[in-house]
Amino acid sequence: MILSACDPAALWGAPFPLAHPLDPGWRLRRAPGNFLVLCAGRPLLAVEAWGERLVGLSDLSGEELERGLSLLPQLLQGPLRRLRVRTWNGRPIRGSEIEGILVKLGFSRDPNALILYRRY
Repeated sequence: MILSACDPAALWGAPFPLAHPLDPGWRLRRAPGNFLVLCAGRPLLAVEAWGERLVGLSDLSGEELERGLSLLPQLLQGPLRRLRVRTWNGRPIRGSEIEGILVKLGFSRDPNALILYRRY
């Protein structure tokens, strides 16, 4: 499931902090355009800036990673016309471990990003 970081049901923050694998000071802000991807109530991914930045929130197995990433197209059911992913865990998305998974999900390659367009 994908949950907006602004949703009152998103309990993460001060009482239940989320951890970034590379930046201990990072936190997911409760702002429009930020989301949590959950599986069985466990946060798997943080989606920031309407999909520009993706953060893995724990050591994910390949299956968990694919399951979480497969939910990203749901963000296009709202006002977004496209998802432009630029970073994974603070590093460029191009050449990352998840580039192949996103391409299989229908994302196209751009010089500095992977883009998924809404289908009408």
